[in-house]
Amino acid sequence: GVIAPWNFPLFLSMRSVAPALVLGNAVVLKPDPQTAITGGALIAEIFSEAGLPDGVLHVLPGGAEAGESMVASPEIDMISFTGSTQVGR
Repeated sequence: GVIAPWNFPLFLSMRSVAPALVLGNAVVLKPDPQTAITGGALIAEIFSEAGLPDGVLHVLPGGAEAGESMVASPEIDMISFTGSTQVGR
């Protein structure tokens, strides 16, 4: 899972999403609510147009509740989080 920040959303999301996909993992991407288009929907569209199969990259919009559900999910083995300690708590 990738929890992306509001600042530099395309770049900071891609630095976690791309390597995970290249290594054969499915990815759940939760962009910041302020940047859900450039940090989530645009990334999904780019990968879709490049031929990524459906169901490999999921964009989960939402706020803290969405992030909390990702962290608590037993189906997500790893979380890549970019942000401050205060925001992460």
